[in-house]
Amino acid sequence: MFGYRSLRTGDTIDFAGVRQQTSRHLITGNMATTFHLFPLLPFELRVRIRELTVEPRMVEVRALHRTISTTELVPRSECRPWRGMKEVSNVVSVPRVTSPTMVPAALQTCLEARNMGLYQRAIAELSPEEPRYVWLNLDIDMVSIRSDPFKWFKPVSHLVRRLRFEREIG
Repeated sequence: MFGYRSLRTGDTIDFAGVRQQTSRHLITGNMATTFHLFPLLPFELRVRIRELTVEPRMVEVRALHRTISTTELVPRSECRPWRGMKEVSNVVSVPRVTSPTMVPAALQTCLEARNMGLYQRAIAELSPEEPRYVWLNLDIDMVSIRSDPFKWFKPVSHLVRRLRFEREIG
């Protein structure tokens, strides 16, 4: 069977065909949260491990609206443009997507994890001037809009499969 002995500083270990000398940090460090040899695992095994980290979440999404006032010059009269120009002020409500829900841990590790497609950048359509997005797994995550109006989320309604909202009865 396999023998077990404690590692000591300076020991050489062979992992995935790579010989590496152990360091004090590797032995006495936080082995439960840090696995320095993860990048040396075969790609298929890394993919499977990351897939196992995906679990359903409740993702809070907010569409914060801010008003922007703009001014533009327009002709004083449509039929008599020679009469000069006038300033017209417009007040526009611009949505901005935000979420207090943390980005999944798997996406914070490296670019390889973000490119695997476990989560998608979603709901960016709400704020075209200021592209912001929320990381979602559209198959299993539940989107919570609380008491925000449904009309604010109409441009992205076709993406959401699981929705949670709050309304007063009466």
